[in-house]
Amino acid sequence: MGKKKKKKRTGWVVVLFLALLAGALFIPLTRHWEAIRPLAPDGTPPGAGKSAPTDLSPPAAERRPADASPRSPQAPALKVAILIDDIGHDLRPLRELLRLGIPLNFAVLPYRRHSREAAEMIHDAGQEVLLHLPMEPRGYPGEDPGEGALLVALSDAEIARRVERALDAVPHIRGVNNHMGSAFMAEEGKVSAALAVIGKRNLYFVDSRTTANSRVEALAVLAGVPFAARDIFLDNGRDAGATLETLKQAVRKGPAGGRNVLVMIGHPYPETLAALQEALAFLKAEGTETVHLSSLLLEGDPHRR
Repeated sequence: MGKKKKKKRTGWVVVLFLALLAGALFIPLTRHWEAIRPLAPDGTPPGAGKSAPTDLSPPAAERRPADASPRSPQAPALKVAILIDDIGHDLRPLRELLRLGIPLNFAVLPYRRHSREAAEMIHDAGQEVLLHLPMEPRGYPGEDPGEGALLVALSDAEIARRVERALDAVPHIRGVNNHMGSAFMAEEGKVSAALAVIGKRNLYFVDSRTTANSRVEALAVLAGVPFAARDIFLDNGRDAGATLETLKQAVRKGPAGGRNVLVMIGHPYPETLAALQEALAFLKAEGTETVHLSSLLLEGDPHRR
C-alpha cells in the first residue's frame, strides 16, 4: 500500500513538471509568432477591429506629377508682357493681332509707310505703342537697321537729335525698345546719350537683348529710366508649333530670379499669329495675366494694377 502511494505521488510530480515545462516553452513561442505577424498600416495587428485606413496614397494614375507646375500655388499670378516688333510695314497682320482681345504691346518702326497709321490703330484699340528705335548692328553696313539709326560713330549731340526725331515720328508711345543694335548697345557713352532723351520724355526702355554685351540696364538705373528686358524670343524659326511650344515652356518654367513677369518678343508673322491664337486657352488655364508694359513700369499709369 505504501509503495502504491509513493508511485502515485511520483507520477503527479512528473505530470506537474511536464506541464510547467510546456508553459515555459509556449509563452516565448507565442510572443515570437506575434512579432512576425504582418501589422496593419497604423501599427495594429490584423483583425484588431480597426477600419481600413483612409489616408493611403491614390493610385499612380491619379497622382499629380511632382513637377507638373514649378510655380507654387501661393506665388503671385504670372504676368506676361507680349511685345510684337517691326510694326509699320503692313497693316494686315496688325489688324489680325488686334483681334486677339488680350493686352499686347507693339513696337513701331519710325519712317515706315504705315508707321503713324499703325500707331493710331494700336492706340485706338486700347493697346500699347512703343518706338522700335533702329540702332547699329555688328554687321553694319551690310546689315541695314534703317533710316535714322543710331550709329556708334555719331556724336552724342547727333544721337540725341536722332532720338528726338524718331520719338516725334511715332504718336502715342509709352516706351522704347531697340531694333537690332548689337554694336550700339555695347557702347556705354552712346547708350547714355540716347537714354538721356528717353528719360526727359518720361518713357520706359525695353532691352531686346540682341547682344550679351548690352550696357543699358545699369545705365537706365543711373538715368532714372524704367527698365525691362526680354526674357525670350518666341518665333526665331517662324514655325507656329515651335512658337506655341516655346511660349508654353516659358510660362510653365516661369521667369528667373523669383520675378513674376515674363517679357516675350515676337513678330507680325502669320505663324506667330496662329500660335498666339492657340495660346489663348492655355494662358487662361494657367492663370496668367497678359499685361501692358506701362502697367509694370510707369507710376500713375492708367493701366497699372
